[in-house]
Amino acid sequence: MSDPVPADEHLGLIQQAVFVGRRLNILYASRGAEAVWRIIDPLGLIYASGRWYLVATDAGRERTYRLERIEAVVELDESAQRPADVDLAAVWERRRTAFRATTKPVVADVLVRVDRRDDLVERVFGVRTETAFDRSRVRVEAVFGDHAHANGVLWAMGDDVEVLGPAKLRAELLSRAMRMLARYE
Repeated sequence: MSDPVPADEHLGLIQQAVFVGRRLNILYASRGAEAVWRIIDPLGLIYASGRWYLVATDAGRERTYRLERIEAVVELDESAQRPADVDLAAVWERRRTAFRATTKPVVADVLVRVDRRDDLVERVFGVRTETAFDRSRVRVEAVFGDHAHANGVLWAMGDDVEVLGPAKLRAELLSRAMRMLARYE
């Protein structure tokens, strides 16, 4: 069974702005950067890989914003400037394809508890193979966007997964676990 869709402190306000067609002023922190204010025209919300994303235009350019990186939101008293016939699925597919083109995929061979299989599968880019391993686990060859993506997903799943390969990914997870152990000893 999948985890429930996570709540986000700004989700309700953003949903309302999308629904009524209002512009937003958001304080957004891109990865590794200071947060900056941006005036955007929201197109819609997408829930994918365990996260909420806001698809919007910023000065006419399509952009994707992770809701968890939005630090503050102000709904403006201005109508959003957006096409009447927005195909959100097509926009999302374009944005997702463009993002994936910038990453180097990692294929991981993992054992995952049967009852957590769906949680893993909905957070990866794809599954190459899947076979029963024993009564409680399934072996999955999962495709991740890059090492950071693989590390984040697999770490979050804790001991419900075991990484069989590649060796570099196993070593990264072991190193992280050792740092955590040292911190709490």
